[in-house]
Amino acid sequence: GALLESLQDAVLVTDAGGSIVRVNRHVQEIFAYAPAELVGQPVELLVPEGARVRHLENRERYAAEPRVRAMGIGVELSGRRKDGTEFPVEISLSPIAGNGGGTVCAVRDVTERKRADRLLRQITEGTASATGEEFMRTLTRTLAEALGVRYAYVGELVGPGWDRAKVISMWNGLEH
Repeated sequence: GALLESLQDAVLVTDAGGSIVRVNRHVQEIFAYAPAELVGQPVELLVPEGARVRHLENRERYAAEPRVRAMGIGVELSGRRKDGTEFPVEISLSPIAGNGGGTVCAVRDVTERKRADRLLRQITEGTASATGEEFMRTLTRTLAEALGVRYAYVGELVGPGWDRAKVISMWNGLEH
């Protein structure tokens, strides 16, 4: 009870057959199912339809050799909300010893981290060949485009005591 609720991640506990037996409140926050709607359901309910058969096969392999591990290393994993929308997740698995087995699944919604990674990649690609003032202008323009905003501001503290600021801002693509 209290331990599951104190964790930051969405946590599901499944029995050896893959049925959900317990969830914490974060499961409702990211999957939009009330706990009572999930208890007794197969964990595949939270897996995108196109990945359910593969997930079932992988779950059966895991049951044969359970161990603490991250799920899907090197693979982009997705969860499925009640409304059918999919979102990127990271999942950690921990087997339950005794009582017929089962698994504790910690699920983290990584949507914001993926968005930040994409933004960083766009900025890096857009500024790779730029230097000095050109770098600042390119960084600002790329940042505004990546965020889909009309205004971007980039500031840099300069000088021996960081007592001066170099600022570039853009509005509608025009430098100010």
